[in-house]
Amino acid sequence: MLTYQEQLDTATTTTEISGRIIEESITSIDDIYGSRDFPLALTTIAQIAVANHIEEFDINNLNEDLNSIDLSKPIELFDANNHHTFNAYNYIIKDIGINGYVIIATHTKAPLIKEIKTGVTLPESFLKTFYLSEGEFYQFDGSSYQTLNNIKVTIDDFNILIEERAKALSNLTMNLLNSIELDTISMLNNMAYLTNLTDDEYTVQKSYNGQDKNAYGYGGISNISNYLKDRYGGTVSYTSGKTLSMQNFTMNAFNSKNHCALTAITRVLMYYRAEGYTKIDKSRADVFKKVLAKAKKHGYTEKMVHLQLKLTI
Repeated sequence: MLTYQEQLDTATTTTEISGRIIEESITSIDDIYGSRDFPLALTTIAQIAVANHIEEFDINNLNEDLNSIDLSKPIELFDANNHHTFNAYNYIIKDIGINGYVIIATHTKAPLIKEIKTGVTLPESFLKTFYLSEGEFYQFDGSSYQTLNNIKVTIDDFNILIEERAKALSNLTMNLLNSIELDTISMLNNMAYLTNLTDDEYTVQKSYNGQDKNAYGYGGISNISNYLKDRYGGTVSYTSGKTLSMQNFTMNAFNSKNHCALTAITRVLMYYRAEGYTKIDKSRADVFKKVLAKAKKHGYTEKMVHLQLKLTI
């Protein structure tokens, strides 16, 4: 797994010359594939992905909820280069009568959670399955390939198709792959953190001096000094640093739940708006709405705030 500094390095590999972004092409097929050394089992990642997708689960009962998600044996998925790039799992949640499938990456230069579907499962009896794009499967039965909608493809026709798709993979750029890898590593690290939390860390509900009414834990902090002193004790002192002039609104400014990180991002964006970045909306409500939409795209839900694995603004 990349160190923190290595993650920063991969985030800044884009080359800019005279205001133009230069895309760095891959130099070999091996450049397309990242590390397979994950901190969690793929089955655990699949269960967390399903739990977050269904939105019926409570972070305070995470381990119990994950155990209620039954997974099939892994269906290994191969790309156009005949590399094992994803695992698919059929899942069923008996308590709420939901089933489907989820697809998880097996290396870091692919989106960690590629697909989640409900109400449909994948056949598990084929000899080999190729996965070329979302929903596009070709399953080999020993004499031909078959799609999910039962269209037969001869071996010769499939070889022509796979050759064309392999050429498309060679057109990927290092900039795109590095961006994907940074996202995947961030998600893995957050999942690993989540699964290692103690019961006390899950269930902390105490409010502290310096927080908004009804706020608890790390949320709704309106007076940092009072909060730090009440929560951690001792004397809070300030020696040196730089103060930025930001609007001092808290989570209560927005009609949402478990949105402390989104509020912080909104405050930072409003600061840059005041500094002259005119592409940022004037209204903090409009800015928050866009931040919230972006967060939901990356998996944010009010119920499972700890599963919000990466926001890219």
